[in-house]
Amino acid sequence: MALISGESGSGKSALAEAVLDDARDAGCVVLRGACREHESVTYNAFDQVVDGAATLLERAVQKGELQKTQLAEAIGDDLTLLARLFPVLRELATAESVESLPAEVDRERAFAVVKRLVERVSAHRPVVLLLDDLHWADEDSLAMLAYLLRAPGTRNLLVMATAWPPGESDGEALDRFLRQMRRPGSDDVLTQLWLGPLGPEEGARVVAGLPERAGDRSEEHTSELQSHH
Repeated sequence: MALISGESGSGKSALAEAVLDDARDAGCVVLRGACREHESVTYNAFDQVVDGAATLLERAVQKGELQKTQLAEAIGDDLTLLARLFPVLRELATAESVESLPAEVDRERAFAVVKRLVERVSAHRPVVLLLDDLHWADEDSLAMLAYLLRAPGTRNLLVMATAWPPGESDGEALDRFLRQMRRPGSDDVLTQLWLGPLGPEEGARVVAGLPERAGDRSEEHTSELQSHH
C-alpha cells in the first residue's frame, strides 16, 4: 500500500491520477473509492469500490467476455451478503434474499466476502485501488483494508490512498491504523509518501512545462514565480 500524505492542494490527487493513468495503459483494472466527512455509512471507503467491481463483472457478461454461469460462480451467494453490506448493490439482488440476512453482518464474514470479490476481479489482471481522503474513513473500512493487505493469498493488488497530514483532520482512526501497520513484526506492506508545497523554482518548472494551449501565460507565470524567489 502506498499512502500519499499532504495538505490540501499539495498535489496528492494529481499524483494518484497519474499512477492510475499508467495503470490503465498497462492493462490493470482500476477501482476507486472515496471517504466523505461526516458520512455515517459503514465501510464508507469501499462502497464505490464494490460497486465498481460488480459493474466490471456485469459489463464482462454483456460483452460476452464472461458467461452468466461464470458470473454466478464468481459471486454466487456472496451477492446477497454484499448487497446487505453495500446498499448500492441491492438492485442486483432480490429483496427477499437481502431481507433474509440479519441486520448486522459480523466483521469476519464481511471481510471474507470482500476479499473473495477482490480475488475474482484480480484473477486475470492486476488491480490498482485508489481510496481518496482516507483520513475520513470509518473504523470498519480501515479494519477491512488491514485485512486485505495482510490476508494470505491476496495477489495482484496495489492499494493507493490519499490523506491529510496528522492534525489536519479528525483522523484518529487512521492514526491507529497506521500505528498498527507499523508495529514490529508486521508485514512490510505500507509505504508513506509525504508531499509538501512547491518552492518557487519547482513551481516555475511546473508552469514552464504546461501544454502549449496555456499560451503566453506560461512565461508570465514563470516570471512571476521566479520574482518571488
